[in-house]
Amino acid sequence: MDAKLIIIGHSLGDRHIKDLIEKVIEIKSQSEINGDVILFLFQQDNDRAALIERRGIKICFGGIDEFFAGLAQKAAGNAPSKLPGDTPIDRYPRLSAVTTDVAHSSESRQSDVKAMFAGWPASHADILAGHTFARTSADEIVTFLKREDSLAAIVLGASGVGKSTACRQALQQIRSEGVYCWEHKSDFTLPSQDWFSAAKNLKDKSQFGILMIDDAHAHLFELNSLADQLNSSGIFNLKLIVVSTRHQWNPRMKSPALYKAGQEFLIARLNQTEIEALLNLIDANRSVRDLIEQNFSGFSRQQRRRRLIDRCESDMFVCLKNIFASESFDDIILREYADLDQNLRDVYRYVAAMENAGIRVHRQLLVRILGIPLRTISALLDNLTDIIHETELNRKEGIYAWDTRHAAIAAIVTKYKFSDEDQMINLFENVIENINPTYEIEIRTIRELCNATSGIPRISDKNTQNKLLRQLMSSAPAERVPRHRLVRNLIEQGSYEKAEIEIRIFEKDFGIDGPTFRYKVALLNSRASESPGIMTEDRIKILESARSLAVSGLSKFRNNKGILHEYAECGILYYKFTKDPSFFDDALKALKRAEVELGEPDISRLIARLEKRMQGAPVEGPDFEVV
Repeated sequence: MDAKLIIIGHSLGDRHIKDLIEKVIEIKSQSEINGDVILFLFQQDNDRAALIERRGIKICFGGIDEFFAGLAQKAAGNAPSKLPGDTPIDRYPRLSAVTTDVAHSSESRQSDVKAMFAGWPASHADILAGHTFARTSADEIVTFLKREDSLAAIVLGASGVGKSTACRQALQQIRSEGVYCWEHKSDFTLPSQDWFSAAKNLKDKSQFGILMIDDAHAHLFELNSLADQLNSSGIFNLKLIVVSTRHQWNPRMKSPALYKAGQEFLIARLNQTEIEALLNLIDANRSVRDLIEQNFSGFSRQQRRRRLIDRCESDMFVCLKNIFASESFDDIILREYADLDQNLRDVYRYVAAMENAGIRVHRQLLVRILGIPLRTISALLDNLTDIIHETELNRKEGIYAWDTRHAAIAAIVTKYKFSDEDQMINLFENVIENINPTYEIEIRTIRELCNATSGIPRISDKNTQNKLLRQLMSSAPAERVPRHRLVRNLIEQGSYEKAEIEIRIFEKDFGIDGPTFRYKVALLNSRASESPGIMTEDRIKILESARSLAVSGLSKFRNNKGILHEYAECGILYYKFTKDPSFFDDALKALKRAEVELGEPDISRLIARLEKRMQGAPVEGPDFEVV
């Protein structure tokens, strides 16, 4: 008899796994079963694996999501069309592991108003319990998504302005009308093809569903693919709520479908109606009122309104800080830090600094970096209740994310407790040394480490940045983002030969892509404007080559904002040396075409800035940050 036995576990070092291996080997030796025995484990341990494989057991490593994705790909056909409690996504196993069903998240027992006002977005249960105030943007999102031809509500705003809560309010309104509502778990890849299949399933049954994707900039490739398929197929039964911050969203290339059948919703300051709703919530909800800072509670309603509008400038996060704390927010966090034992302070500041640097902090990564004994984890979290929050991402995989209460708090702790640049460099080196690019959450950490505002580029010395980027490239040779960032740094340093070498290596390993083509044009622009000791006629020839390269790049990567920007930059430099505006005029025409075809507001702003620069008007800051 041939068969396959698959044992799924966490680590070869676990005692129960060792006992199970011995039991299986004993049973196999006493029976006539000749099939394979396979151990599928989360924690990679090649040395122990080699010893066990000598005893006839196969070992492989990976996450549970990868395991079920493999099963789904091998399965013959779909699951039965009718299952008990069948929902439109039950037939797609990969969706179940990475999707939250809003209906299941709306149970009243999950409501926790204290967690919400410690900086966490309101849960669906909080919203249903009346612990939030109505956001007008939620009504606007609902109205838009009810249109038959709508596809995507693109919700943008700074951290802490209530984007996620407003979107969840919208989901609750829509769910009450019998529409399926889901949230994608941000730490996992968006299974775009499965969602497209689910959308077709919805259409076949004349049903509708809404999928909310938070931190959408981290899933843009998959999101673009899904939007293209839905739009080209004319399937609007699955609609999207896309949530991101503007500084992460605007620089990236988006599918035209997101804007052709979508609409941006900018959540910024509270309007008058929302301020009144917030004040009503404070007056009417005892659970909320009990948390109010004493000084604020003593004001009359008119004085409260004036403080929120004038002193807080209607910024939601600042409003809440003013309501729930009477002292400087920094001082409160620093006192909180000082009250902890030294070992707890170390965990707090490392989690804060890593989160502030864009690192996806999770339990196993911290154990590797800080050497925390596993047996102390539970007690440690108990002593950091409401300071460090652990979120279960996947129990079977053993992945638990750790976060501070809010990114603003992480920034405050980092500012005072991790301010030395050498400390940050050591932290980056430690993370890179301990990172495991086998798992999704740590691949995302690699990409976020290259983020211009929070990661390695915050280090002032470019040579140190380059050293860290090369270490990242060695740890994760299949990742493109560290290579892009290294090429950019070399160009900015004037190391043109090294930049050319890195571009050639990239093309050999991956082929050409949009960002790399952009850097090829940027390299020529920089050589033309910055190379010392060459004649003007040589600079002009280099710019003519840059222009030809940009035109060639746009034929391959139509409407790529990075290439368009460098094309315009070439035009400005060419005008500087020749007084001939033709290069710039051609680039401007291409930009205006992209403005019409993509419909992105930041292209309009880019055009306005470039025109001012061409006219010699002063313009502050870079045109935009292209990733």
